[in-house]
Amino acid sequence: MGEFKQSSISKGSLRNIQILVNEYPNVIKNKINDVLGLNEEITWVSPLSIESFAEYRDEDFLRKLSLDYLIPDLNQEWTSMGWFS
Repeated sequence: MGEFKQSSISKGSLRNIQILVNEYPNVIKNKINDVLGLNEEITWVSPLSIESFAEYRDEDFLRKLSLDYLIPDLNQEWTSMGWFS
């Protein structure tokens, strides 16, 4: 399974991302748009507090982004233990 729930009492950069995505999503969205020279809406799907700050990997990551059609390619390119196994 590629869903990894995180603690709400995380520290460091993990906690900072949790706070930004859940409490100040426009701050990080605006910074991303500024750096890339864009003006795009960003809908955060992870790490959301209502999902125990879960992070997604592999097939679950693609499903979360509605990119299911890429799963066969992922399975062909990635080993069962991930890219670096």
